[in-house]
Amino acid sequence: KKENRKYNVILKSSGPSKLAVVKLIKEITGRGLKDSKELVDSVPTTIKESINKEEAELFKKKFEEIGASIEIELF
Repeated sequence: KKENRKYNVILKSSGPSKLAVVKLIKEITGRGLKDSKELVDSVPTTIKESINKEEAELFKKKFEEIGASIEIELF
């Protein structure tokens, strides 16, 4: 029986386009612009917590497409 594992998505670096990363965080978390910017300014920081592996991989791909560095951590 497969375990129901949960993952955290951690932003390690915003890469070359900090603004794009702020916008993506705002989009996927529903936070305001100020909160999203504060998350980017305080790397490494957890963006999403306790999500399934498929969702975590999807977020990682989206962030890496805009040059950010992401780590997926088993929760």
